[in-house]
Amino acid sequence: MDNHPSKSNSCSEAIKIDRPLCPRCQGLQVYKNGSNILVDGSIVQRWFCQQCRKTFQPSA
Repeated sequence: MDNHPSKSNSCSEAIKIDRPLCPRCQGLQVYKNGSNILVDGSIVQRWFCQQCRKTFQPSA
């Protein structure tokens, strides 16, 4: 019996982040860039696009 973890359970898959497309240029190279606290107390992630150099937060 093989007790080794399978290759599909790699660390890179465990840390996978759902990244939105940039709304300005549709770029895929977006990175987390802080967060905003809304009036209702919820926290919204801010993102930075490396292609067009703009920051944004996904609209609901």
